[in-house]
Parts: sequence; C-alpha cells; structure tokens
Amino acid sequence: VQLVINSVLDVPETHSTLIQDGFKSRFFLNSTGIEYGSLGSMLFAQIRTLSTSFYHLWAGFESGAFLGYYQPDTNVDDRYSLSWMDNASYSCSDYNISTSCREFFAANRQTGRQGYSVTGAVYDCRKRGWYSNTKASLTKTWTSLYIDQGTGFPAFALCAPLVNLTTKATDLVDVTASSQGLVGVAC
Repeated sequence: VQLVINSVLDVPETHSTLIQDGFKSRFFLNSTGIEYGSLGSMLFAQIRTLSTSFYHLWAGFESGAFLGYYQPDTNVDDRYSLSWMDNASYSCSDYNISTSCREFFAANRQTGRQGYSVTGAVYDCRKRGWYSNTKASLTKTWTSLYIDQGTGFPAFALCAPLVNLTTKATDLVDVTASSQGLVGVAC
C-alpha cells in the first residue's frame, strides 16, 4: 500500500519540479514577461499524460493572473477545460463581472487550445490559502485537505513557488528565493 501511495505522490512532485525548472531556465519567463502560451502547453500536456487521478493543474501569479487545465467532465461535458484570467482586472462581460473574473473555456481535446466560453466567476488566486501559504514558505507545500468547489470532493495539492531569478549563471541551480523574486505559485 505504501508503494502505491508513494507512486501517486511522485506525480505532483514531478509536475511541480517541471514547472519550477521552466521558470528557472527562463522557458516560461523572459524579458517581456510570463510566456502563458508555453506554460499552458506544458500544463495541458501534463494533465493528459501524467495521471488521470488529477483533475486540475494550475498556476496563479502575483499580477492576479491564473491559468489552469481540468480533466474532461469537470466543467464541460466530455472535454478538457481551462480557466483563465490574464491579470486581476480581467473582466467577463458576458457574465456581468467587471473585474477579478476567472473565465472557463472548453479546450480542444488534442491541442488544449481555448474554445468557447462556458462561465465566469469572481476569483483572486492571491487570496487563496494554497497561494499565500506557499508564498510565505517559499518551498513546495502540501495543502491541507479541503473540499473542492468544482467537484465537491475532498482534495489536496502540492504547490511550488515560481521564482524570477537573476540572469547570473546561478539561474539553473536551486537557490533560495526571496519573496521579491516570487512570480507565482503552481499546483
């Protein structure tokens, strides 16, 4: 039983390490900002291949931006879905939400590309426990068990800080970050 538990817990560890490495190596972050397209492609590839036991992989950012992919049947019948907001001022005019809106879209089953809008909800990832606890610790952090709003089932997540390191050679090694270098949190 312990072997099964350990193999399941290795998957979120792999996910968080891949996302962290993408920021450290500048694959997801360059001089113009966060590469949301590349990050989205990575999240979508992981949700499809790492494990079907995970229904949602996501990242939230200091700007209030949020990007997440969900397994099929979570938000849209028989399709992957994604939630998106590009900053804290993102609005969903179709749903009469003028700011702090996280919009949900159907996602193409093969590519993960954004399709039609499904719904919108007021949301600020920076006010969630998973974000603030990881930001405070600046280390990979398991959340407490909680009831997921989307499914109503008990859930927990492994969250990792995403850091903007300097352009020195130390970018590719694991160094301790300060909160000033925090870009966001991925779970």
